[in-house]
Amino acid sequence: MVENKNDYLNEVIFHIRYSPILELYCDDRSAAADFQNVVACEFGDDVQFQESRKFSVKVTGTGKTIENKTNDEFVTWKFISNSGKYIALNGKELILSYSANGYSNFTNFMSDINLIIMALKKYSINQINCLGLRYINQIEINDLAIDQYINPNLLFVEKFHDDNVIQSITRTEFEMEDYILAFQFGLFNPQYPNMPTNKEFILDYDCILNNDEDIDLIPFYLKDMHDIISNRFKKDMI
Repeated sequence: MVENKNDYLNEVIFHIRYSPILELYCDDRSAAADFQNVVACEFGDDVQFQESRKFSVKVTGTGKTIENKTNDEFVTWKFISNSGKYIALNGKELILSYSANGYSNFTNFMSDINLIIMALKKYSINQINCLGLRYINQIEINDLAIDQYINPNLLFVEKFHDDNVIQSITRTEFEMEDYILAFQFGLFNPQYPNMPTNKEFILDYDCILNNDEDIDLIPFYLKDMHDIISNRFKKDMI
């Protein structure tokens, strides 16, 4: 599925959370200038800003964690490419997202990842707390014999074909050694809660690693995630 572009791929998302980067966890819009200088060759000079409130964390006597917004703000920078991809960056996390037209193949995706790692190393990043790789496939099924494309084990929603189903999505999570694969599939309705005018079947794969890791190991783990998702996709398509 993901080694080469397919007709069903709708979105690809890379997500990384890290221990707070103090240089970026602030309200100074120029703080990400070094990051921008590195990624500008792929993501251009178009930058958007979003300001959010920081949270303070308090642990009660019962051990319950309470988060409250403070008056301190931090900026999220959004670097937008003309080729259908963007980076959203702040002091706590980074998201790299591709539209259907923006993603070409895993090799080019990894080139962007290596560029992002190089840019993040301009700052004091202690450790990675969470990595995520997600591939979302949407298959239009209006005039399609869906059982000729999708594994029949995923098609129990078809039993309700005449019952005016608005939407039916199943979520299953698999433990894959150090990873968790969250898999959502079923009848997706972009017009929810109205009755769908265009029927779509969704295959949504979200692979997550929650271990504390070094930033240089990101490419290694992403290769594992890519293989896990690709192998699952091959089982789900006929």
